[in-house]
Amino acid sequence: MTWSHAFRPPPLRQGELDHLCGLYAIANGVRLLLGMLPTRIGSALLFQELVRLAGSQVDLQAALTHGIEAPDLWRIVKATAGSIALNRGVRIVADRPFPSRFRPSPDTLRREVAAGIHTEGAVYLVGLRGGFEHWTVVRRATSRALYLYDSGPLRRIDIDPEGRAIIDLDPGREYRFEGSHIFRLRLAHRMTSAATPTLRRRYIKAPIEEAA
Repeated sequence: MTWSHAFRPPPLRQGELDHLCGLYAIANGVRLLLGMLPTRIGSALLFQELVRLAGSQVDLQAALTHGIEAPDLWRIVKATAGSIALNRGVRIVADRPFPSRFRPSPDTLRREVAAGIHTEGAVYLVGLRGGFEHWTVVRRATSRALYLYDSGPLRRIDIDPEGRAIIDLDPGREYRFEGSHIFRLRLAHRMTSAATPTLRRRYIKAPIEEAA
């Protein structure tokens, strides 16, 4: 008997079944903030560190299959900032620009992102709320869009003439934002371009220890 693959379902891609977008958002946010070179060694060390920190805050099996809730992800963000300060000698300030119960309009978020990037070089981790719930990183803001540094296929969040937030892959649905799902990362001291290569070497070579 000859087995025929008459029907071939498309292969599953890495990331289609897991729910680790929150950890990837932290990793991408840190890399963007520090200007890290996209080396496999540095990125792997950062991910190992994130997994270790996540394991101290949440059940990893539940996180892998169901995702990480905003309060838990916030604790991981703060633990990550503490670990980087301890092990890499770089202080990252992590805070929430809006009260947890506040729901900023897309334009309010856009103005906050634009100001934070311009004045402090800030990076924003944002949890999308709507039909497609997902953690991402906002890297730039214009009058009509938020541009993303995303672990998946998302590239931007458009703000339509009515002021609604629409993501590029789901144009028929309106998305919303919540203060509890918006985290801001900033360097305590802005780095000069001359200091950046030193930081990159430090991130690759420094041992990983437990954060206090």
